[in-house]
Amino acid sequence: MDEEEKVLIIGDWDADGVVSSAIVFYVQEKLGVYPTQGKRKVRTEPAGPRSIAELSKKLERCWDCVVVLDIPYTESVETFLKEYRALGCTGRILYFDHHPSTIENATNIERRFAAETFLGKNATSMILYRFLEGIGIRLPEKLKRYAMAVAVLEGKRYRSRKVFVDERMVRLVASISKTLNKVRDPDLWRAYVKWLANPLPTEPPKIRIRNEVQSSIEVSKEVDAEAKRIAMELAMSSERLGYIRFVDARGKWRRRGATALASHIFRIVGEPVALLVDKDEGTYLLIIRSSRGLAMALAKKLESLGLLEDVGGHENITVSRIVSNFDINRLKEALRRGALEEIMTGHY
Repeated sequence: MDEEEKVLIIGDWDADGVVSSAIVFYVQEKLGVYPTQGKRKVRTEPAGPRSIAELSKKLERCWDCVVVLDIPYTESVETFLKEYRALGCTGRILYFDHHPSTIENATNIERRFAAETFLGKNATSMILYRFLEGIGIRLPEKLKRYAMAVAVLEGKRYRSRKVFVDERMVRLVASISKTLNKVRDPDLWRAYVKWLANPLPTEPPKIRIRNEVQSSIEVSKEVDAEAKRIAMELAMSSERLGYIRFVDARGKWRRRGATALASHIFRIVGEPVALLVDKDEGTYLLIIRSSRGLAMALAKKLESLGLLEDVGGHENITVSRIVSNFDINRLKEALRRGALEEIMTGHY
């Protein structure tokens, strides 16, 4: 193996990002078949849709191949790709994802940055698994089951008489995701990637990972319990805006996991939820949680009105940045009217 790192994998912090990164790590560093021929040393980096631009300064060099996994296309992603190409780097850029913002910008990504996009509506790890299978690369059974477990978490049922989706694996990848979301430790993320990529089903993980895996379920339970408690308090103070509940959590939630918090509130009130949180000084995010695709439709409508920018997420849960100097009353009225219009046109 060439000991110099030649391939860079950038994956999201969540279960889909970790498992997708483990799959590429395995087929490149262990098999040496994709994305480059021959075993190559791989560099793995976790990043979110709003933090990936920070890697431009940290990794200011060229790679034979950069693989972006499960990160919705945002201004931060655009900045990273722009600055990477500005270095004069001509290596391949591969982009595997399933988020609407990436799918909508696929042509732009390919033209501007000479990237290859591999997109779909299923979980990114399943898109990756099926692509590799299509070009004749077979994954170990364990890695396939991890990908299928992620698909279940993403709400996609994997139907096959030949494959049994182990519920224990579903709980495991969910717990890993919640643990990483809480601690945001890059070294732990990398360790999980390598552990998941190990094709041997019975080989015990290293001591730190073994301890983390054993405790991840307990950690995720603690995170859930805390989020549920705060969600109950916020749900009781939510403001009804026609067909949507508005929750102003500015100053009440200054940690990660706002999307999980919005989901808890959604389940408590049983109605679409718009959650306003402050992320950094002067920066506010709006998380919309719904069913039947209302969240994305509503977020896009508010974006067209100039209230939101950098919309990311899925059909039923979106995360958007609110424009600076926004008017809270205008935002509420837009949410009320927008939800009503979408419902009247059959989106909900």
